[in-house]
Amino acid sequence: MTAEQYKDGHDCSIGLFEWSAPDDCAKDDVAAILQANPSIGYGAQTVENVLAEMVGSPDADYRTEHLCQWVTAKIDSYIDVNDWNECMAKPFEVRIPYGARTVWGLDVSVDRSYTWIAAAVFDEDNRPVVSLREHRKGLMWVPDYMKQLAEESGMWEVAIQSKGCPAMEFIEPLAKLGFTVHEVDGSHIGLATGRLRDRVRERRLVHAPQPLVDTAIEGGVTKVIAENEAWDRRRSLVDISGVAAITVALWALETCEPPKPEKSAYEVYDFAGF
Repeated sequence: MTAEQYKDGHDCSIGLFEWSAPDDCAKDDVAAILQANPSIGYGAQTVENVLAEMVGSPDADYRTEHLCQWVTAKIDSYIDVNDWNECMAKPFEVRIPYGARTVWGLDVSVDRSYTWIAAAVFDEDNRPVVSLREHRKGLMWVPDYMKQLAEESGMWEVAIQSKGCPAMEFIEPLAKLGFTVHEVDGSHIGLATGRLRDRVRERRLVHAPQPLVDTAIEGGVTKVIAENEAWDRRRSLVDISGVAAITVALWALETCEPPKPEKSAYEVYDFAGF
């Protein structure tokens, strides 16, 4: 169809023009580079400059930035989604002993837009049960909320990654409020991440359906720290801070010594009330 034929019966008052290389072109195809960079020849940009960017640039980055191509990312989730779904239970199917030790986990989005609070506790079959407890914008609300949560529940343990993330700034304020703060440092964060995957693979973990967490599991990827894999907030397709909070809560529940209990209780209550 020619342009003249197309204009009959179509509104041609608005035009959308795209400068991009063909999808299957080679990265060093000069014709494709010229097609994607119409400013070449009219300023400082040259074909040689674009070709130089190939060195050291990931394929997806080069094609997006310099060939103006849409690159579909394929993410291999660190935790298998099918395994995660196999660990899912309806809230009222989970039974937790009344007064069972609960550890809170705290993490902050990489851009500091949200704070995420998770919980980890053992059910009556001694399986760890994890959940996202709270998710709100900002950080300033956290100390007051945590204090109220601890006073209402009697649970004063919180786990926080202690290096390399925004959440570390809560360590001192929460300790001053009387919390037992379990600091998960850089040498252990990879072990904690691996432990979560191990429990999921073993079908030893229990969780209720929570879309924010389930989506993060699907889009969460890791990076290598000291030969262990740890959550990578920046490379993951979605905000995985909720899963990071669950990760440190589970680690502290299973590996850290609790404070001496003031009393014991053996009643059972529903997960929905947790």
